[in-house]
Amino acid sequence: MFFVKYPITLTGFYLANLIAPLLSINQPPLTYAPRRVNCPKSFTIRQAASSQIIGRQERFYLEKRRRTILPHAYAAYSKNLNKYCLLLKNSNATLPAYVQEILGSGNQELFPRLALAVAGGSYRGGYNIMFSTNNSFMAALPVLGTTLNTISTMSLGAFFGAAAMNTLDGRNATSIAAGTGGLLQAMDYITGLSGSAWLVTSWLESELAPLYDLVLGSPDRGVPNSKKSEGWFAQYNFFKPTELPAIANVSGVVDDVWIETKYWLKIVLQVLEKSFAGYPISVVDLWGRILSYHFLSGLEKTSGSFFERNFSQGLNQTFSGFANLPSFKNYSQPFPILTILPLAANSTEIFPLPLNSTQYEVSPFEFGSYDPFISAFIPTALLGTRMYLGKPKNIKECTMDFDNAGFMMGISSNLFPAYKKILQSYLNWAISFGKYIPKSMTGIIPNPFLGLGSSEYHEKDAQELNLVDGGFGYEIIPYAPLIVRARNVETIVAFDGTGDSHNFANGSSIIQTSKRAALYPSSYKFPQVPQNVSTYTSEGLVNHPTFFGCDEKVDVPLLIWIANSPPLDGSIPLTNTSTIQLTYPPNETSAMMNQALKTSYRGFPSQEMIQNNQFQDPLWPLCLSCAIVERSRQKLGKRREGLCEECFKRYCWRHSKAEKIEP
Repeated sequence: MFFVKYPITLTGFYLANLIAPLLSINQPPLTYAPRRVNCPKSFTIRQAASSQIIGRQERFYLEKRRRTILPHAYAAYSKNLNKYCLLLKNSNATLPAYVQEILGSGNQELFPRLALAVAGGSYRGGYNIMFSTNNSFMAALPVLGTTLNTISTMSLGAFFGAAAMNTLDGRNATSIAAGTGGLLQAMDYITGLSGSAWLVTSWLESELAPLYDLVLGSPDRGVPNSKKSEGWFAQYNFFKPTELPAIANVSGVVDDVWIETKYWLKIVLQVLEKSFAGYPISVVDLWGRILSYHFLSGLEKTSGSFFERNFSQGLNQTFSGFANLPSFKNYSQPFPILTILPLAANSTEIFPLPLNSTQYEVSPFEFGSYDPFISAFIPTALLGTRMYLGKPKNIKECTMDFDNAGFMMGISSNLFPAYKKILQSYLNWAISFGKYIPKSMTGIIPNPFLGLGSSEYHEKDAQELNLVDGGFGYEIIPYAPLIVRARNVETIVAFDGTGDSHNFANGSSIIQTSKRAALYPSSYKFPQVPQNVSTYTSEGLVNHPTFFGCDEKVDVPLLIWIANSPPLDGSIPLTNTSTIQLTYPPNETSAMMNQALKTSYRGFPSQEMIQNNQFQDPLWPLCLSCAIVERSRQKLGKRREGLCEECFKRYCWRHSKAEKIEP
C-alpha cells in the first residue's frame, strides 16, 4: 500500500502547515519561489501562424551550431567511420563516394538535419489496469502497485536511453571503434518526455557529461580541475530514500524516520515558498523536487550530499537558465525540447488523451505549441505570467523563475492524474489539510495563451493549463517537435525504450504519432509506417533497427527506429523488468545499460550469423551512415548505389513489400 508504506508525505504536509509561516519570513537566498518583475517593453506572445515561423533565438542557435560545431563533429564521425571500414577488411564494405562527400564537405548546407528522439518508458500496461478497476479499497491495491511499476519503467526508459546515446558518443573508445561515435555530437535536436525528460534535462545541466559518468558517476581520475561524480542517485528510493538495498549505512528505524522526515519537510517547505509567493502549487511541484534530488547537479555530488541541508539539488535552476551554460553559449548542445500534454478540467478521458489534445513543447527559449489551432509561444523565462489575448494582464507583473528545471521534468513525467480518482476514494481527499495543500494532480501553469487560438484550441478559455505526462496520448517517443514542417528535420534517430509487449517495444508509439500527424498535414510530416502492431512483431521489425520513409520525398523525415528488444543470444533480459522497483543499485544499473548497449550496436545480423553466435551485424555502422545522409543524397540529385542500396533493401520497411522480414 503506497501511502501506508510511505506515510511521511502527509506527515510532511501537516508539519509544514504548522511551521511554514514562521520560516517564510527569512527565506534563504536559494528559493523555489518565482519572482515578479516589470514586463519587458512591448512584450507579447509570439504567434507562429500557419507558416510555423521558428523562433528567432532557436533559428540563430541552430545556424551558429551548424556553422561552428557541426563541421568538426561530422569530420570526427567521418574519420571514425572510415577507420572502421578499413578494419573490416571486407571488399563489400565500401561506401558510395557521396557518403564522404556529404559528411566531409564542411558545407553546412549539405550536412544532414539530424535529430534524436528518446522514448520515455512504459505506460499502457499500468494505465489499462487502472481504468479497468472500480474505486473500492481492494481494487485500489493492485493499481497503486502498478503506479510504482510505471515509475520504475520510466527509470528504465532513462537508463536505456542513456546507454543508447552512448553508442553514438564520439568521446568513448567503444563507439569510436564501432564506427558510430560522433553522431551524438552532430545532432541538431534532442527531445525527451517522461523518463527521458529526466535524461535530457540532466545531461543538459551536466553540460554534456559522458553518459556512463552521468548515470553511474565517475571516479577521481587525478585530472586537474576534475571532480569525483556520484552520478544519478538511482540507489535512493523516490519516496522512501532511506531504503538503500546496496548501502547499509543507516543506524536504525529511529534514524531512518528522522532523516526521512527532514527530507520530506525540506521538500515541502521549498514548494510552499512558491505558494507564499502567490502561485498555484500541486503534487507535481513535489514530484519535480524529488526528481531534482535524484537527477540534477550530479557532477558535483558526494556520497553524503543527498540529505545535506546546504545542497541545492537544482532548487534555483530554471529551464531557461540552461541557455547561460558555457556549453550552450558556445553551441555545443543539441537543441533540447521536452513535450507535455494538457488535461482538461472537465475531461472524462484521462488516458489515453485524444489525438487532438494540444501538443506543448518547452525549450530553453520558448514554451508553446505548433499545433495549427494555436501555434503560439511565450518565452520560457517569462512562463507563469498572467496573459490575455497575447499581452500581460499587468505590465508591472511579469513572472520569472517559474520554469524550474525539476518542475519541467515533473510535468513531463506527471502520471498522477491516472490514479487521481482512486486516491480520492482511498484517501478521501475531500478532507481539508489546509490552504497550502496542493488541490490538483496536474502541473499548473497560468495559461499564457488565454483568449488566443481557434475554437479547436481546448484551453482557449482556461485560466490555467493543467499539464500531464507527455506520453498520456500513447505517443511515448517525442517525435512531435521534430516533425514540425518549419524545422526541416531530415533524419530522426529514435531510441524506443517503451514497454508495450512483455515490457519491450512493439511500435505502438509510432502508430499514434502517424495518426496524429495525419490530422494536421499542414503542420506535421511523418513517414509511412505500419498501422498494425502485428506488423512490427510478425515482420521482426522490433528485433533490429528499421528505416521508415526510405523512398519518400525529401521533405519527409527518414526515421531510424531502434527498439528495446530481447537479447539474441538467449541471455536473461534486463531491460524489460516488470517488478515494482524504485531503487537501482549501481551494479544493476550498469548491467541494464550494458545490455542496452548491445541492443543498440546489434544491427540486423542474419540467421546464419546468429547460428554461428555472431549477434552483431558488422555492416550496421555503414548502413547507419547511409541512412544518415539519405536526404542529403536526394538533395544532391545523386542515385543511391552500392552498399547503401544493399543496406536499404535489408533495413527499410516498405509499404508495398509482400514478403516478411526474417526476424
